[in-house]
Amino acid sequence: YCSHEGDYFPGSSEELGWLGHFAKRSTHLKTIHFLWAGIFEKCSEQSIDRFFEDLGRCHHVKTMRFDDADLTEFVDKLGPVVKNNDITNFFSDGSYLGDSEANALFNTFSDMKSLEDLKISYDNYDVGDDSDNDLDDDIMARCIPSLEACTCMQRLILKDMRMSSKSCAALSAIFPHMAGLQELDLAGNLFDGNCVQSLARGLVECRSLRTLRLSRNRIGDVGLAMLIQGLPTSIVSLDLSYNEIETGWNAFLLFLCDPTSINATHGSNHILRCVGYTANISPDVITMLRLNCGKDKSHVAAMKILQTHRHLDMRPLFDRELDLLPRVVAWLERF
Repeated sequence: YCSHEGDYFPGSSEELGWLGHFAKRSTHLKTIHFLWAGIFEKCSEQSIDRFFEDLGRCHHVKTMRFDDADLTEFVDKLGPVVKNNDITNFFSDGSYLGDSEANALFNTFSDMKSLEDLKISYDNYDVGDDSDNDLDDDIMARCIPSLEACTCMQRLILKDMRMSSKSCAALSAIFPHMAGLQELDLAGNLFDGNCVQSLARGLVECRSLRTLRLSRNRIGDVGLAMLIQGLPTSIVSLDLSYNEIETGWNAFLLFLCDPTSINATHGSNHILRCVGYTANISPDVITMLRLNCGKDKSHVAAMKILQTHRHLDMRPLFDRELDLLPRVVAWLERF
């Protein structure tokens, strides 16, 4: 039957059988979306097994999505679907995961060689209350190595998974196998300074990474300094909102504008534009982030050089009515 929202729930084993029959014959089925718990409550175990076997005979599925589902019902049956389709997108949002479910789910990822976009967000509990979250750092540390096979990964989101130091070490080990990773979201975990130190060692290998989200963790001033040392120069957007950073924001200054020499200033980061919502960030860091918003990065570098190295005497330019300015700009662009 269909709900008022248009969602389909099989009303019997026979209905589920027909659904699987049409699915395996379809040449246009690209996305499978499982919504809410109790999807198969009116179906026999045998019919559920047969349904997933039929889905495995459809070789066109690219996206699997689970929203607020109870994966205990069928996570161990996903094998045929995963092995016989080139899954590129996998999303699980608010779906229950315990120890056995997490292990079964992550084991399937070792067969997803084409996976590009993975999101697992376990944020279905009230803020400040994770009593129904059965995941922990040990469970996730065992699960994460399975992602090493996903060498095509471009976006990886693991939110509210209660990950800590062991999980960070596991993540750091798989990052070298994800050369094309562009977006990493690890918000809502338990990362502190020690975790960040381990994470940063792996992030150095992510040379295509443009977006990094670490909001709602436990990163402090020392952890921020270690993170900055390991940030890839490709980072455009960083989210450190709602951490425990107080006075450590000035550590960004050397990263954004190294004043030790003109060459060092030119070699600083000129693309990082934001660090998330922060109430106590220093004005100097804000100035550098705003400069980085400029599209012409040669101009951004030149502005930083002129602002930082004030010993450069610009008066001759004005004496010549700026006739020499194009030559100066050309000189700066050589760096």
